[in-house]
Amino acid sequence: VPFYGQGANASFEDANILNRCLHESAGDWKKALDRYQRMRKRNVDALADLAIANFIEMRDHTGSRWFRLGKLAERTLGRLFPGLFRPLYSMVTFSNIPYADAVDRADLQWRVLRWIGILIGLTILALAARSV
Repeated sequence: VPFYGQGANASFEDANILNRCLHESAGDWKKALDRYQRMRKRNVDALADLAIANFIEMRDHTGSRWFRLGKLAERTLGRLFPGLFRPLYSMVTFSNIPYADAVDRADLQWRVLRWIGILIGLTILALAARSV
């Protein structure tokens, strides 16, 4: 499912990590491949999930005004707070952050933003209730 544009990059990472595993296991292919699988599985699974999610996003959501507004907010937050917020696509495409770590960080960022939104909404409701 090549819908995230990371196939070549992941292949280069695979080659680099397999080479390192072979070196660290003194050429023992069985040990090297076992280690390689343990090292790569989480990230290649994350990349596969990203590709499928991106396909669904492109197929079902890009026409939505709310979706485009969310993407604009994501880019804006990334520009305003580059040390605190980084869009998932940016982490995957323009950094050395492992795929699974990028997904975990993006999930955390959005959970925090949802709570901030809830707190802002509750604050507005409380202020509105006080003025009534």
